[in-house]
This record gives sequence, structure tokens and C-alpha cells, in this order.
Amino acid sequence: MKKLPPSQSNSVIKGLENIGLEYLAYLPDSTMKKIIDYFDHKKSTTLIPLAREEEGIGILAGLEACKKKAVLMIQDSGLGNLLNSMVTLGSLYKIPIFIVAVRRGGFQEYNIANAEFGEIATELVGASRSMGFILDYKVPLEKWAYVVEEAYNYAHFMTKPIILFINLKDESKL
Repeated sequence: MKKLPPSQSNSVIKGLENIGLEYLAYLPDSTMKKIIDYFDHKKSTTLIPLAREEEGIGILAGLEACKKKAVLMIQDSGLGNLLNSMVTLGSLYKIPIFIVAVRRGGFQEYNIANAEFGEIATELVGASRSMGFILDYKVPLEKWAYVVEEAYNYAHFMTKPIILFINLKDESKL
């Protein structure tokens, strides 16, 4: 992997590189554009654009059955669409699905719908008896790649879906 300058997106990229990412299923989003663009140019990674979040659960379940290293990347505002399939397929059948949910809401948010849903996203994960972790300004940037890698490994250790919430909106400020 080429040396990338320190940034939140580049730290996530490094963490995904460390796990040996083969497939990245995602819903198009400008906040995660740097990450998607990076993997779009890698011959060793296949990008899978999605129309809806729950499609990603089915696709990642199939990739996991084939022992492929895959990640689902969405906005946290898409969790409402995702939860039913995540719980009834991923959790019930003990499928280790790693989901990176880009945070919406909070500072620098411009869409009121995303702001409202972003405030309750982590609570919904807890209410679904699923596991989520938050990666934001409270975690030193030099630890981000490690956290991404360990969250992926934890999903496989626990054999269940794990959501890693990341905040990329204030990237230019760091």
C-alpha cells in the first residue's frame, strides 16, 4: 500500500487494507467518496454499488459463506432500512458481517432528515441487540486503522454483525 497522508478517510483505508479487503458493498455517498474512490482504483478489490442497505446484508452473507473479505459501507441514516435484514439474517444465523456506518447529523450536517436520524442511530443498534462502536474525534487518528481492523476481526470472533460508526465530516479540520 502506498503511503497516504494522515486523514480520517486514509486511516479507514489503511484499516481496510490491513484486513485484505476483497469486496466493498456500498451506497453512494459524498462523505465516503475518498474511500470508495481509493478502492475503485484497486484491481484486488471489487466494488458493489447498492440501491438499498438491506441488499448489502444478503450480498455480504453470501460473500462470507464463500470466505471472502467483505465490508458494507453505508450512512448511519440507512440503519432503519438495514436493521430487519441484519437481525433476521445476520444475527439469527450468526453471520459475521462488518458494517461501516458513516455518521450523519451533528456538527456540519446540512440535511435535517439525516440530522434527526443520526441522533438515534446508535440507540437503534443497541435496541436491536446488535453491537456498534464509535470511531470519532475521541479516538486518536493514529489508532483509527487499528480500530477498523479490530472491529472487522471482532465481527468474525463474535460471528455476528458489527457496526462501526465513523465520523468523516470534520476530516478537513484535523
